[in-house]
Amino acid sequence: MFTAYSPSHLVVLALFAIGTVGLLVYGPRVRGTPAERRVAVWFAVGNLVFGAISLVQGLVPFDVESSLPLQICGFGWLVIAAALLTVRPTLTALTYYWGLTFAVQALVQPTLTQPFPQPEFFVFFLKHALMVCVGLPASSEGNLEFNPFMLFAKDTTIIYSAVGTVEDMRELVHLAAQGKVKSHISRTGALTELPTIFDELEAAQYTGRAVLTDLAH
Repeated sequence: MFTAYSPSHLVVLALFAIGTVGLLVYGPRVRGTPAERRVAVWFAVGNLVFGAISLVQGLVPFDVESSLPLQICGFGWLVIAAALLTVRPTLTALTYYWGLTFAVQALVQPTLTQPFPQPEFFVFFLKHALMVCVGLPASSEGNLEFNPFMLFAKDTTIIYSAVGTVEDMRELVHLAAQGKVKSHISRTGALTELPTIFDELEAAQYTGRAVLTDLAH
């Protein structure tokens, strides 16, 4: 029987950590090059291969309580492969969330019965490791560094975008540069007018955007 945090499990976690660092270093170097597409296809094929093998292993012998792929990792490999091949925003977002949460949990606390060197052992960890590797965020945009203690000292709030990706923003900027997207600017003002502008926006006094014109000074 498999035992969590046994020597074989710790070796897998160590190899996974090394591979993750390697991908974070290698990823920015291939971004925007033909190699990026090839790497995406390789990972998609890997997810499909190990996902299909895992599915077959679960179905034979069939057990109603454990064979059906009702867990996210049981069918997530299909979504991840589709995200890699189509780069659709919804599928990509699911890949980030699932790869960096559920799949990591499965690696750290695996629900595995077969020990090393059984085939189930390799298939389980390879399938979940691929899910995490695909879900790693792009680091080519640079690192966001901040002092967490300053969040308390300055009452700073970090707000993230719930939809869209960096690539979506690039495409939008490109469309705007081509004149295909136009912003409706209803108000311009100086930085000193910012409180008034916020009040006007909250009161819905005009539609469109308000632009500050003296930020460069």
